[in-house]
Amino acid sequence: MKNLFIIFAIFFSFHLSAQDNRITFNIETGYLSGIGEINYGNALVFKNSSSAVRLRVGSSYFISKRSSFGIVFGLDGYGNPVNNTAPLLFKAQHYFPFNNNKLLAISLGVGRSIKLSQEFEKGLYFSSSIGYVIRTKLGNWIPSFGYNLQQITDSGIIIMDIGNNTTRLINNPFYLNSLSFNLAFEF
Repeated sequence: MKNLFIIFAIFFSFHLSAQDNRITFNIETGYLSGIGEINYGNALVFKNSSSAVRLRVGSSYFISKRSSFGIVFGLDGYGNPVNNTAPLLFKAQHYFPFNNNKLLAISLGVGRSIKLSQEFEKGLYFSSSIGYVIRTKLGNWIPSFGYNLQQITDSGIIIMDIGNNTTRLINNPFYLNSLSFNLAFEF
């Protein structure tokens, strides 16, 4: 049922975009590179060498000439550790003018990754970014750089004790901190 709601919301935003020029639609791709450490518990801390690719779609409503709020849905595929997430975010964005009518876009997103199927992890999600707006006749291209914090709640790791020939599963929530490099098209 959740999946049906998400799909309906995305298609509904297409319909609204055609009717109101204060509503925009965007598509974003990105690459995430892990920073810091991953803490699985009291004694298990590893260097965060994760990376991810992302694809997101969203729709925003401009409440003023330079500020908008919207909803974003995406798919993030992480490697090392392998985790798939489907973040559903509420996003706020503001455009700051600088240097002869050029714009910087700053955005903040907060939400949750939803469990679409067994292959997906759930957890809290936070993202922030700053980007440069390149205006074209078809829409705006926005290359950006940002920070992401993804909580993974249901994923565990198996620890093998070679000396005792035993294994144990540690299933603690952990956080993936990453820097993101994105390219969005807004129309």
